[in-house]
Amino acid sequence: MARVRRTRFLFFYAEDRGFLDVSELLRGEARAKTVQQLYAISILTGQEHPITASDLEALLAIPCEDWVDCAETPQLADFARDGLIVSEDGRPELAELRRRDEQLDGSGWSLYGALYHSMSRWRDIDVELEERTQVSDQLVAEVAEKVIARFGRPPPHFHAIDGALDVRELPLVDADGGLYRALARRRTTRVFAPGSSLGEHDLAQLLYYVFGCHGYLEVADGVVGLHRTSPSGGGLHPIEVYPLLVSVDGYEPGIYHYHVGQHALELLERLDPAQAAALADHFTCGQFYFKSANALFLLTARFDRTFWKYRHERAYAVVLLDAAHLSQTFYLVCADLGLGSFFTAAVNVANIDARLGIDGFSEGALAVVGCGVPSREESFLNPEFLPYVPRETQA
Repeated sequence: MARVRRTRFLFFYAEDRGFLDVSELLRGEARAKTVQQLYAISILTGQEHPITASDLEALLAIPCEDWVDCAETPQLADFARDGLIVSEDGRPELAELRRRDEQLDGSGWSLYGALYHSMSRWRDIDVELEERTQVSDQLVAEVAEKVIARFGRPPPHFHAIDGALDVRELPLVDADGGLYRALARRRTTRVFAPGSSLGEHDLAQLLYYVFGCHGYLEVADGVVGLHRTSPSGGGLHPIEVYPLLVSVDGYEPGIYHYHVGQHALELLERLDPAQAAALADHFTCGQFYFKSANALFLLTARFDRTFWKYRHERAYAVVLLDAAHLSQTFYLVCADLGLGSFFTAAVNVANIDARLGIDGFSEGALAVVGCGVPSREESFLNPEFLPYVPRETQA
C-alpha cells in the first residue's frame, strides 16, 4: 500500500480534437471526427498530461486534504511521477514533489498565479537566431510581409474611441532638463561596442539608483518599509538583482548578488569572459546580441515578500509590475549615463534558477536587463526612429 494525497495544485481541462478515421479512409470515406481529450496540469512540475475519464475519476477519489492508503498500481505510480498526487515515498524525485507541494501550500501563492508561473518557466529555449547585425531593408520587409501573411495586420498603432462626447486638443509641450533628455534617449540597444567595458562608477551608480535603498520606515516591530527610486506594491520591494558581469573594469567576470543593505556585490561564481558571454546567451534564449553587453542583471522575486501581505489572485501581477517599474528606471539611468540598455522577458527562467541555486517558488527568476557601451554601427537591430509631432506628423 502507498500513502498518498492529491495535490491541491492541480488543474483539469478538456479539448475537442479533430482526427481522420483511418478505417473509414481505407473504405474510401474521408471524414473528420472529433474526440474529447482530457488533460491534467500539475503546478508542481509545470507540465500537462493527457488522462482518461477513468484516470480523472481515480484522481478525484483521492482527497487533497487527508492522507489515504491506496494500492500500488501502475496508474498510481504514473500519478505520483507526474506530480498529480504526492506520496510519503522517500525516493528523491517523489520527495522533491512533496516538498514543493508543501512549500506552495505554505507560502501564500494564489492557485492561479502559481499556475501561470509554473507553466511559463522556460528551460533550454533557443530562438535560433542567425548571428547577423546587418541585413538588407528588402529582407526586413520580406520578413514583415511573411508575418502579415500568417497573422494578418496588427491592430492600429493609434487608438481612438468611437462616440467620444468631446475631443479637446492639448497644448504641444517641449520640456527640457535631465529627466526629459533621458526619456527622449531611452531606447533598446541590441548592438554593443566590441572590446568595450563598463566602468566601476557606472556600475555602482546603476545599482544604487535603480535597485538601492534610499530610505526606510519602521512600520511595526520587525516590519521595515524601504524607499527606492521605483514604486513597489505595498512598499515591499521583492525584486532581487544578480549581476552577470561580462566586461566590467576591475571585476572578475562572473555571477554576483547585489546586497542592497550594504551596497555591495557578493561574488557567487567565477567565470572567464567567454563563459560569461555564453551564459548570457543561454539565459536570454539565444538572443545573440545580448551576449555582447558588458553586464546583465538577472531579476528575481522573493515571492514571500509580496505574498506575506497580498494573498489574492492579483498578487502575482503585482510582482511582475514591480520588475517592470525597475526596468524603466534602469533604462532611464542608462540613458543618462550614455549607455545602451535592454530588457527581455524571453529568458530561460528555470536555467537561471538552477544556476543561482533558488527553487523558483520561494524565489524565482522573472526577466533580465542589461547594458553596455553602444556600438556606432548602423544596424537593423538598432533602428533610428523618425521624429513624431502630434497633429503634424502623418504616420
